[in-house]
Amino acid sequence: MAEKITLSKKDRMAVAWRHQFLQGSWNYERMQHSGYLWIILPQLRKIYGDDTPELKKAAQTHCGPFFNTSNFLNTIITGIDLAIEETDGVNGLDAVAGLKTGLMGPLASIGDSIFGSLLPTIFGALAANMAIAGNPLGIFIWVAVNILVDWFRCKQTHMAYEQGMKLVTTMSDKLNAITDAATVMGVFMVGALVATNVGIVFSFAPEI
Repeated sequence: MAEKITLSKKDRMAVAWRHQFLQGSWNYERMQHSGYLWIILPQLRKIYGDDTPELKKAAQTHCGPFFNTSNFLNTIITGIDLAIEETDGVNGLDAVAGLKTGLMGPLASIGDSIFGSLLPTIFGALAANMAIAGNPLGIFIWVAVNILVDWFRCKQTHMAYEQGMKLVTTMSDKLNAITDAATVMGVFMVGALVATNVGIVFSFAPEI
């Protein structure tokens, strides 16, 4: 690279918006690998230049291994990835590959537990019960929760980019605790929903 390239806030925001289509090229062989590359391809072109050997090597690295993680927390990985490649260029690709392999599992369990199960269970049930009762606020609660989730997804892109590899160290001691807490909360909420929404009536028919 001839000069140091710095990604702007607009570049990072573009990553967050393109992330909405991560699953668009999902396949059984390598799952999200090509979708991941598509998300950050404009930023890679800015870092390495268009149609350069460095860009091709970066693209091959991202399309090489199997990759699959939570659609809600993937931007943490992309943010750290871009921070590394912006600083180290192709010399950081091995670190990026290890980062993706090491974080995709823990982030998948947290993201799926909290955003895929816990929040839809709590707020979906709340919205549904309000709708059944004729209260239109239920739909606004559901929409508001999803807007907040998307806002958080954009925010974490900037946070991960700014913190870089330091964020991995910070998260490493907390991932298991977060996963366990989300699992317990999910089980608790499902039990509460069953107890409050499922009724069983026993009846006996007298013999004639």
